[in-house]
Amino acid sequence: MTRTVSTYVYEVTATDSATGSELTADEVTRIEITLPIDLSVVSPGDLENGVFVIYHADSLATLEAGGGTAVPASPNIISTDYIGDGSIGSVTFYVSSLSVFGIGGSSGSGPLSSSNCFIATAAYGSPFESNVKILRDFRDVYLLPTKAGSAFVDAYYRLSPPIADFIAVHDTLRAAVRVGLMPAVGMSYVALHTTPAQKIMVIVLMLGLLAGAFVAIRRFKMTRTA
Repeated sequence: MTRTVSTYVYEVTATDSATGSELTADEVTRIEITLPIDLSVVSPGDLENGVFVIYHADSLATLEAGGGTAVPASPNIISTDYIGDGSIGSVTFYVSSLSVFGIGGSSGSGPLSSSNCFIATAAYGSPFESNVKILRDFRDVYLLPTKAGSAFVDAYYRLSPPIADFIAVHDTLRAAVRVGLMPAVGMSYVALHTTPAQKIMVIVLMLGLLAGAFVAIRRFKMTRTA
């Protein structure tokens, strides 16, 4: 039985067909699982080439904390369907134990792809974290469709893996990076979830706040000078 617990994350259990009772881990030696894949995100060959990875962990909390282990593409992936119904395809793979599974971008220094968000993943601890998804969606919607945005993303993917590796092992730095990413996450969310008219209002408001801050700082400096 597969139960979706969040986007691209699934909890898998096995039941005895005769009794309907749930099987324990000791009773399972090989289990074949078929999970859906979003064809608007995953491209043909992405799973086989490591662009997208199937992760598994003992619990959802462990997986979302970045503690999942990658399921090897070879030989564990049995088949992939990148056609499906045009929107949703599937991947079939096997494992030797039951757990929680998630499909996400590779967080290592493997092939470049439109799925990886190295520094954000290192800072937040998981490619499934909601803020990472916001940044990833902003990149896909606003950056990749343009030449300048695509060039920026390519440069980011060339330079960011070693930085992300350093951030990932320093908890204080991870916290600092999360704080630093808050404006980017906020602006990305606004860009993704507002109408054009609302975007203009937000921009006007931000410009007004910046202008007000500038005037306040200038007055403060003039007061100190006087």
